[in-house]
Amino acid sequence: MAMDDVSAERTRAFYKFKEAEQHAAKHKYDQAVNLAHDALDIDPTYLDVRFWLGDLYRKQDQPRKASLVYQDILHQDRDDQKAWAALREVDAAAADRLERLHDIAPDPFVANRTGDAFGEDLDDLAGLADEFRAQPPEEELFLAQDVGLDDMSAVADTGGVRAMLEAEVGSITGVQPAHEGGGVAVAADPMGGAAVLEPAPLTWLYEEDLKYRDKMAQHPIYAKLLPNVVDFWKDDGRWDTAISGSVHLDKQRHPGVAETCHEAEARLGTPQWTLYVCPERRMVSTITRGHPPTVSLTTGCLNTLTHEELLFTMGRFSTMVAAGHVAFLQMAFMTLERSPRTITDVEIDMLEMLKEHHAGWDAGVHRDDRMKLGQLCHAWQQRAELSADRGGLICCGSLDVACNAIARTSAADSNAAATLTVQALTDKYKGQDVGQLAAIPPKEDPLRNEGYALYRIKMLRWWAKTPAGQALLAP
Repeated sequence: MAMDDVSAERTRAFYKFKEAEQHAAKHKYDQAVNLAHDALDIDPTYLDVRFWLGDLYRKQDQPRKASLVYQDILHQDRDDQKAWAALREVDAAAADRLERLHDIAPDPFVANRTGDAFGEDLDDLAGLADEFRAQPPEEELFLAQDVGLDDMSAVADTGGVRAMLEAEVGSITGVQPAHEGGGVAVAADPMGGAAVLEPAPLTWLYEEDLKYRDKMAQHPIYAKLLPNVVDFWKDDGRWDTAISGSVHLDKQRHPGVAETCHEAEARLGTPQWTLYVCPERRMVSTITRGHPPTVSLTTGCLNTLTHEELLFTMGRFSTMVAAGHVAFLQMAFMTLERSPRTITDVEIDMLEMLKEHHAGWDAGVHRDDRMKLGQLCHAWQQRAELSADRGGLICCGSLDVACNAIARTSAADSNAAATLTVQALTDKYKGQDVGQLAAIPPKEDPLRNEGYALYRIKMLRWWAKTPAGQALLAP
């Protein structure tokens, strides 16, 4: 390798890679893997490192991790035949799924949508068009403030499924979601204090969130799977032991974290969190169970986010619990089987455990139907993340804090998060249509996509200016 022919980043990455090889030769595999990831943080295009990692995982009999490495390569270059061959060898099912996901059309969320085009896109989601055509596209709602249309239309009840789910949410979480028109719900203070008035979840969820979730609940596949997902949460032994590298949070060592979580619980009236910590520099933490509400926080988040930003993050998680979304997130997780570049070990383990326990959940589902299920899951999750952002803002009370937290948690890791700001995202996507920011394909996780992070920021700023948002955010 002629060092004078390569960039400064590749040179630095090269020396990190050599360190990784030296540690691997001494059987110090954990250090070797960390050094290899350091090299990729410096130069993400360094394919030799990625293939080396894949080979190392295969030698260690970790085909799932090797599979993720090869999928990562193919996300960057779909025509890399070496990666395709390696992926098919270690994980033929993932290779087939990657080909399917590539063919799924983007969620018809906003991009360049006018008139009948909105309905045509939604027709692909198995009949959703007629129900949702009256709801204006999000970019029109976002821009409506400029012409004085600063109020959202009311959300109609979608029928008995919602009533059933609300009863289920109440039995699981102890929180009874309010019906349309409700103002606040009375919740007991988890800290043992007096009862407090809290905003009822259904009064501030994103306007299309429950419509899409109800479609998931009504689908025969998910209607059968949903109670099984919830029932599986009761298996304490599996959940406590199957998530590698995740340990109970030491409240004496992290008193501020525990206090922040209690603050979010009190503000949104949700049950007490069971807290875990995983040694990951990644910025996406994971809800693992809905009952008891359990979250595995990455050290990247704990070491990077401020108290207020962590409060926003926990407010997002509490929103997912209060709304009864966790089971749906896990069903979407199994359906899409995304392989983002920054996937954490917790997510890998959780996916494997869910797939094992719910094996055969999609038996007999035709390929085209599976693709439509993936579209529906992705469409719902995009909207659910907007709901969670509103809950996070209600918790932290600061729009600047909320927007900054969205930007930072979309970063690949804590190093990138230290310098990623709202302004940096704005500058990066300057001139890009707002709708295009939301038009991400199903293989892209809305929480990890920087363009979608900027869209979330814009939508949250818009909502904070509406009468509904101002009422909930008033001191």
